[in-house]
Amino acid sequence: MAVDVTDKPAMTQVIAQVEASWQQPIDGVFHLAGVTTDNVPMAQMDDALWQKVMAVKVQGALILHELFAQKTLSCFVLFSSIAAVPHFGMAGLSAYAAANEFLSGLALYRRGLGLPAISMNWVAWAEKGM
Repeated sequence: MAVDVTDKPAMTQVIAQVEASWQQPIDGVFHLAGVTTDNVPMAQMDDALWQKVMAVKVQGALILHELFAQKTLSCFVLFSSIAAVPHFGMAGLSAYAAANEFLSGLALYRRGLGLPAISMNWVAWAEKGM
């Protein structure tokens, strides 16, 4: 099902529909959404683009955390990027790197609550990234 991960009511509805269809609760979450800003220098990045990049990763991950915080999960996997790691970041990925670094913090927070979580810093996919 296609759904905007930043739309909490829509996410709530999709989760309920999927669980009803499967006749069992979802037991694992994988957050792979992302918007990248390849080759957009910080000086040229406007607020709208910054917000768009951050929302998909940060707001989307928080919504998933909130919707599944009280459910029993076998995994909660956040797909981050090697761009979030110092010395591997690439020019033009400032918002993307910051958003991905947030995922590491959220994973640490969830583990501190005794909830499953891992944030994986992937390298470029298919030699080009997303």
